[in-house]
Parts: sequence; structure tokens; C-alpha cells
Amino acid sequence: MIKRILYIFNLLFVLLLLGVYIGMRVSPEFIPELSLLSYIYPLLLVVNVLFCLFWLFFKRKYIFVPLAVILIGSSYTPRFIGFNSQASNQEQEKTLSIMTFNVKSFQYKAEEDKTIAIANKDSILSLIKASSADIVCLQEYASVKKSKTCFHYIMTEVLGYEHFFAPTNSSNYVRGSVIYSKYPISRSGALFPLKKNFYSKTYADVVVEKQTLRIYNVHLDSYRLSEQEKNEVNKIKDAEMISEETGKSIFAKLIETNKEQAIELVLIIIRLLYVNGFFLAHIVTLL
Repeated sequence: MIKRILYIFNLLFVLLLLGVYIGMRVSPEFIPELSLLSYIYPLLLVVNVLFCLFWLFFKRKYIFVPLAVILIGSSYTPRFIGFNSQASNQEQEKTLSIMTFNVKSFQYKAEEDKTIAIANKDSILSLIKASSADIVCLQEYASVKKSKTCFHYIMTEVLGYEHFFAPTNSSNYVRGSVIYSKYPISRSGALFPLKKNFYSKTYADVVVEKQTLRIYNVHLDSYRLSEQEKNEVNKIKDAEMISEETGKSIFAKLIETNKEQAIELVLIIIRLLYVNGFFLAHIVTLL
């Protein structure tokens, strides 16, 4: 009897896991609720794997359904969980490394946050330097240009990213989804404006050994959670209860933003199909 009850629970998690796979095939425009299941995909996968191990020892005939669903979705796993192998020295020499980072304005929100912002800038610069990336794509980024201690100056004059594109590029500052490159940029531009003078979807044609690569730096629409809602999300991470009203607000924003992001992606795909010129490769960084 207990095993049958457990099997019913197992089937529930199997259905939820199937919902993840279906949600990856169906646009959030049509069934937005399914897109939310991807947030708990690792949990659903682990639970089903544990059930498989349990049935292996206690009721083998029950193992086939969860195992079949796990195998059906095995091609989706790398989209959520990264598997990296060590490349040989020869392969590394031929590799073009690209780093993407949402700097979130370095968490600078008010005058009292200057110390935090400076610390965030320093840590991000250290990370970029350690990565030795050939191309760096930054989102929600802004920096003055003339100060020798500013982010932009260090990137271009110290770390060697001599070539860059910023959708907002004045004599005093750069802002937006910016692309920094150690290789020459032959052409660049912005796809769609998020706000006036602040472009969140940009591209740059980078020339690497006579080969032109178009790099897209894409920042999709934000979930626009308030500070209170972000704090409530942290409570969820700590397995704490949140208020029903706040939960509904967060849920509604997640659904609405997923629908908007789906529309944005369709527009981006249309733009990708309508590209002037011939390029040997397209690389897209989505955030």
C-alpha cells in the first residue's frame, strides 16, 4: 500500500517533469504557466532519479515510467546543467572565449551605495582579467570615460579591450548593453530600444583572423520585482513562508514577463533572419 502511494507521488513528479519538456516546446504566449516549471527543473530531475533508485531495490516494475521520462528529456539537461571537459592545448589555441555579465549597474542605487558599487566594480574587473576572455558582453552597464579609475578606462587601456560598441556613447560616458573586444569591430549597432537612449540588444561584427563573427549581446525584458518581492524570493530560497498576496504578485510578474520575453525572442529571430551581409558564424549571448 505504501509503495502504491509513493508511486502515485512519483507519477505526479513525472507529469511535472513532462511539463518542463512541453514548456520548452510551447511558447509562453500560449501556456505561460508551463514556463515556470523550468525554474524547478533540477529539483524535479533529482526527485525522479531518487525514485528510480528506490524502485530499483524495492519494486523494479515501477522504475520504467520515471526512467523513460528522464531519458526522453536527456537532451534538455545540458541546457540547465553545464558539462565542461578540459580542452587540449591545441584546441584552446583555436578557441574564441566570450564572457557575458549582467553587472546590474554595479548595485549602485543611492549615494550611500558608492562603497558597494566600487567593490563590485573591482571584483568584476578581477574576474574579467582572470578569465582572459577575448570578448566581454555587459548588460545594465554604465561607466564614465575620462577617469583613470573608471571601469571603461581600465577595460580599454589596461586590460586590452581596445575595441568596443556602446549604444549610448557620449564624450563623458558609455551605457547600455556594451560589447568589448580585443579584436577589431568592423560594424556594430542596436536592435531594439528598451528605453529612450538605452539599448538592451546590441551586436558587433568582430574580425578574427580574416573571419567575421557577429556577436549579439541581448538583455531580455526584466521581471521588475520590487525590493520587497526580491526579499520574499530570498525567503523562498531559505525555505521560509511568504505572504499569499506577495506570492501572487511575484507569480503574475513571472508569467507576464515570460510572455513578453517570448515575443522579444520572436522579434530577435526575425531580425537574425534579416541580416545584411554574409557571416560565417553568429554568436548570441542571452540574458
